[in-house]
Amino acid sequence: MNKIFICLLMAFLAHSFCTAQNLSKLIVGQKESKTFGANKKHNFSIELKKGQFAVLNLEQKKIDVKISTYNPNGKLIEEFDSLNGNSGDEMVLLDGLEDGKYRIEVVPFKEKKSKKGNYEIELIAINQNVREHVDQVLQTLDDRSNLPGFAASIVSKDTLLYQNTKRYAKIENKTPYTMQTVQSV
Repeated sequence: MNKIFICLLMAFLAHSFCTAQNLSKLIVGQKESKTFGANKKHNFSIELKKGQFAVLNLEQKKIDVKISTYNPNGKLIEEFDSLNGNSGDEMVLLDGLEDGKYRIEVVPFKEKKSKKGNYEIELIAINQNVREHVDQVLQTLDDRSNLPGFAASIVSKDTLLYQNTKRYAKIENKTPYTMQTVQSV
């Protein structure tokens, strides 16, 4: 009898925790729109296996937000808030270091309590390896930037681990951006 009671109590507490967290499961390719009013925070979940990588984008619309990521044990991983104010995109990268449900918390960043605004959050991709992940991050940057073209390389000591280019060196004649393109810095 005690085992049944303990199991029921644990199930109730787990359900209460998930309900109190108000977790919305994010699905790849589906945007979720939310509005801040009386609510002080919104929580989302992503199921990841060890070794997977997630790329999310959050578009702020008239409200500056801070995004915090938590591992399956509830420990804070990282906080995100770029210097773009109350409009623009926030890209969130999440590495699956263990199997489980990861939580993403969105809160207004230093906004007045009466301030209203909304945002859209999208789970862009869950990738199985680092190369796919970096490709997806660069594609996301490419999709949301006004850059004519750019290159990215990852190097470790004397080894080239990754390189890729996006867009054009010269937009006028659609000359592709290459690893040999000269870029002013």
